[in-house]
Amino acid sequence: MDPDRVVTGVRLAQSNSVLYWQLQTGKPRTFGFVDTDTMEWEPLPNVTRQANDSLFHRINIKQSFIMRNLEVPEPYVLTGVQFSVKTVGETTGYDINLFGRQIELMEGKLFNETTKFEANEELFDRYRTENLNTLVNVNKEEVITATAKDKHTIYVVFGHSSIEGDFGQHLVPFFDVRKVTTSVPMPLKGVGLYHRTNEKHAGIIAPRLIAINPVNYLSVFANRTENVKKIGN
Repeated sequence: MDPDRVVTGVRLAQSNSVLYWQLQTGKPRTFGFVDTDTMEWEPLPNVTRQANDSLFHRINIKQSFIMRNLEVPEPYVLTGVQFSVKTVGETTGYDINLFGRQIELMEGKLFNETTKFEANEELFDRYRTENLNTLVNVNKEEVITATAKDKHTIYVVFGHSSIEGDFGQHLVPFFDVRKVTTSVPMPLKGVGLYHRTNEKHAGIIAPRLIAINPVNYLSVFANRTENVKKIGN
């Protein structure tokens, strides 16, 4: 990926039995926008188990995905996303790592090298999907989002689907592979994973975007400029 591009959208995509964060990217322009003529979906890498066995982690029963929002600090913007592996309770948990570069928003210029950002250690609450029906109910009134309690972070444990519903033929929950983009292309501050579910269905794990607040980015560089002037005096 070109280091002078920023992330503007994401989707969960599968290729060669590997789950990826596929990224829509573009080159930043002035006033916090992105040049739409440069926007594209980054191609997925050609990773095979035979050649890259150490990169493969098979998703199976009792493994989990961590539901969280993760942001880069100001004045960074998002330039990359990847899955990471950590131990959560008694399971292997899949988490998020972010990559970012500093930006001068008014000029649309990226500065310094790419920096990696990881989530802090925290307390977790488990959400089991074992023996639930495969999909969420389409009735919007019944759809809820599994949320953390008491500042704990939810992790969703995979299991087999309902024995009564489909004889446990599926690994649940499913992933939502639809593209997630902003209506106006702009740099992003972060991404997240959330779990749409209700009490009878295993649900869907889907990505979300976290937008920047341009005012905060402008104030960061205004303060920097003021400090430079004071030092110069």
